[in-house]
Amino acid sequence: MTSLTNFVDFFYSKLNLPQAAYLGARIYKKQLLENADLTITDRKWVNEDIESLEWRYTLKPATINVAKYEDTDREYLEIALLHIKIKSDTHVKRLGEVIQRSIPYPLVVVFEYDNRININLADKRVNRADASKLKVEQFFDSDWLFSNNKIELEFFERLNATSYSHQDLFAYYQDLVRRLVALQTAKFTGKYSLTTDAEADKLRQENLQSLKQLEIQLVSLKAQVKNETQFNRKLEGNVQIKQVKQQIQLITTKLSA
Repeated sequence: MTSLTNFVDFFYSKLNLPQAAYLGARIYKKQLLENADLTITDRKWVNEDIESLEWRYTLKPATINVAKYEDTDREYLEIALLHIKIKSDTHVKRLGEVIQRSIPYPLVVVFEYDNRININLADKRVNRADASKLKVEQFFDSDWLFSNNKIELEFFERLNATSYSHQDLFAYYQDLVRRLVALQTAKFTGKYSLTTDAEADKLRQENLQSLKQLEIQLVSLKAQVKNETQFNRKLEGNVQIKQVKQQIQLITTKLSA
């Protein structure tokens, strides 16, 4: 069990990155604001919600002894781990997307708030329209982690970076993605387990995306039914809710298989 006073240290101890990869360089919000194409709202949240940004680790051939990876779609010359302390957890998902889109190389973003952490990863590809940018195809978010439940503890026990693929930096990063996907899957199935191959992991990701969309749809339908005054429409809405719940159960069963 982890202590309430050292959870962030506990996380990094479980991640177990080599000391040679530690950088500890401060990033000023001004640098992010000047170099990113942000909306007015995004700028507001960056200014108000972020307390500090630190480039904590730089993962590259010279620091972790893993080869770089390049092909026509991807460029993994190094991976940066950013540690970001925030003043509010309200907009953390959006902040993760903003930062991943603003910095054009692979990132592990670790948000800290109230002695909890949220891990954000992203699958990025080369933007052929602008070689200086990367296209983000998918985001991966751990949600807030701190509780000492069995699933989270199993995730932390499998987090050790020395166990990731050392074939190249892309494979290395994908092993961390795989662990985050396993964590997300376990929140539906109640069991943490890592997939054994890329195809199985891709199927997991597709099912999780479907579940997220269905959950958003379910929330919307429930709100509509709650506010509906006409009996026939309320009845129709309840039928739709039942159908969405059945779809959620079907996909959850697939994830459990």
